[in-house]
Amino acid sequence: MSEIVCPVCGTNDAARRLWDLRDRLYPLDGLFPLSRCARCGLAYLDPPPDRATLSRHYPDTYYGPPSEADPFCYRWRCREIESVVPKGRLLDVGCGNGGFLAHMARRGWEVEGMDVSPRAVEVARSALGDRVRRAEWLDEAGFSQRHYDVVTLFEVLEHASDPRSYLIETHRLLKPGGLCFISVPNFSSWERLLFGPRWCGLDAPRHLFQFTPSTLRTLLARAGFVDIHIRAVNAREIQVRKNRFSYARDSLRHWLRDLGLYPPLTAPLLKEAPVPTPPRRSVLKTILQSAESIPTAVLWGIGRLAGRDNTLWVRAGRHADS
Repeated sequence: MSEIVCPVCGTNDAARRLWDLRDRLYPLDGLFPLSRCARCGLAYLDPPPDRATLSRHYPDTYYGPPSEADPFCYRWRCREIESVVPKGRLLDVGCGNGGFLAHMARRGWEVEGMDVSPRAVEVARSALGDRVRRAEWLDEAGFSQRHYDVVTLFEVLEHASDPRSYLIETHRLLKPGGLCFISVPNFSSWERLLFGPRWCGLDAPRHLFQFTPSTLRTLLARAGFVDIHIRAVNAREIQVRKNRFSYARDSLRHWLRDLGLYPPLTAPLLKEAPVPTPPRRSVLKTILQSAESIPTAVLWGIGRLAGRDNTLWVRAGRHADS
């Protein structure tokens, strides 16, 4: 029996083990089993890592500094939001270093944010002051109910230990008629189907859940949302320092590393000085990086044409009369 009660269909006795995953971003020991609910298709780490384990996989280096210039993804998100809500009050859940909030504040929005990382909140407050709060859970942050025109959760739900509770609380925070905007990795993407356990969107153990359009739509509806629109987009539109080939490129490199054909990642968590890369490996890496552009471009094109790119973009609303 699964240790997780599926937040979509409520069962804990129909999980099927997919793969044992490891952290490919930081060189830490441990395997994290990924299972999939046989009834609704939601995938999740089972058993979930405990808090002490997770804290080791979220070092300060995980939260980068704010970008000096507004990146493309800030402008893309803003354009999507302002196409339906020109201005108003915006809450960014999982705001990280506050870069997107600062961008929206400059455009005339009233902004607030929340994150679980003390380091990220410290950086965000340097620009936004007490408009950014730190909390472990959204319902503990003390935000006003029925107060916001827009609530955003960009690359957040997959990290949440209880995504259903996050969505229920998000629904409460919205004004009647308010909108929520969400992004998560697309577990039904072409790249995930191709690369399987080497798909970089799995990002174990930080990503506790993996969503498809169907499971995400069901979860949103059960949290009270209406007018749910979901489409596949590229991570470039959502994440800082990504280009349209990043997911396919990183997944391809994971596969090549497993075959011993690509140099290993450096060890950013180790206190010891990294071992210098031998010249032979540096030449190999240069050759591989030059050669990878063609297959990653092809993979991106297939996913785009099939409407199964690597990220899900969601717009969902609170009923105007609720």
